[in-house]
Amino acid sequence: MGIFKRPVLTPEQIERANRIRAKGRKHFIFYRGILGFGAPVFVMTTFWSWYDHYGWHLPPRQEMLLSLLIGVPIWSACGYFFGAFMWRSWIESASARK
Repeated sequence: MGIFKRPVLTPEQIERANRIRAKGRKHFIFYRGILGFGAPVFVMTTFWSWYDHYGWHLPPRQEMLLSLLIGVPIWSACGYFFGAFMWRSWIESASARK
């Protein structure tokens, strides 16, 4: 098996891809992209930033609100693009391999 050859999918992997495809692109992007990628990255980066600046103390209320108002839309958008990229590269390529 070469480095750049696509692996042959097993019947279980094909069935799983079909189930995911049946739920739809929006469902995949929301759950895998926004909730699965964007939300955890938002939480980790926000807490890391707060820890760097304030240690184990809570930041001031203005800092918390600003972090939420800026971070949530940015990381949701990143999660959307990540989910769309994964849908295109994983689901659509799986249907082409059949």
